[in-house]
Amino acid sequence: MVTCYPVENVKSCLVNRPPLVVFFVCLLSLAITFFCFGVYIRSYSVKDPDVTQDWNSFLQSISEVDFCAYENETASDSNVHLDDSAKGCLNKLGSSPLIDHGPIESLTVNTSKLSPKLLSMSVLVHLTFDLPKGLKSNKTYFRSTVCGRQLGLKNLAAQELINITVVAPSPEQPCVGQEECTQLLAPSTCITLTASAHVLPQTKNPPFCSVNLNDQMIPYYTAVSPKQNSQECVRCYKTNYNPDPHLTIEISQVEQFLCSRRLINTSCILLILSGVICCFAIACVHTDRQARTKMPLMNL
Repeated sequence: MVTCYPVENVKSCLVNRPPLVVFFVCLLSLAITFFCFGVYIRSYSVKDPDVTQDWNSFLQSISEVDFCAYENETASDSNVHLDDSAKGCLNKLGSSPLIDHGPIESLTVNTSKLSPKLLSMSVLVHLTFDLPKGLKSNKTYFRSTVCGRQLGLKNLAAQELINITVVAPSPEQPCVGQEECTQLLAPSTCITLTASAHVLPQTKNPPFCSVNLNDQMIPYYTAVSPKQNSQECVRCYKTNYNPDPHLTIEISQVEQFLCSRRLINTSCILLILSGVICCFAIACVHTDRQARTKMPLMNL
């Protein structure tokens, strides 16, 4: 008659077969992890990993730098401060900055007056600037020219120049529809970006806005500086961005369901393998008591 001692068999396996125990723990951990990921993906929205850059990431990179004025510069000044990174872009491109010191009548989404390779967009985003108090709405704006590498762009976009124009504080924009009005409740800024078409994100755009720049407005020309180096400047405008969930590109529901099902199926397979190892430890591992029981029988 064969007697089974499951508890003692498991103890013997833990003591005498550590590699098997480690393998079992790894399988069980993977099974639990895959199952949790599968449930999470099915229950929540997931960002599309194939989209390397959207408007949220682009604006977040802008908020990671400060716009600093090294001197009291207004429209009467004839030069624009560029740091070494931006100057390197100019040297490699062999072109001049996008900033034009002449009067500008309007900056809108209209691109008919620009080169086919350039795109100018005025968008309303949740990007706020730490500006001096007392600035009147639609009376002051500042500009800056940045290099793509300063914003963390890669490949060819890293060598491109981006012209940024911001009206401070931003004038109130009319909203159409309940959803758009809800988005505008958060602090927003109308920012105009002018750059090569491939530099700006090719995903869903933020709401458009229109800003008229006239001779009565006071411009300030600034240079971009990393936040850790902004203390060296005379005056800096710190930025802060609140990501807009409507601008995040998510995977479709079909892809979401497919990923979730595959993860849960893989988790079930790993759990079955873990169960097989448990059965092996309970039934096939011999303890010292079983060895002593068999010895008298063999002597007979």
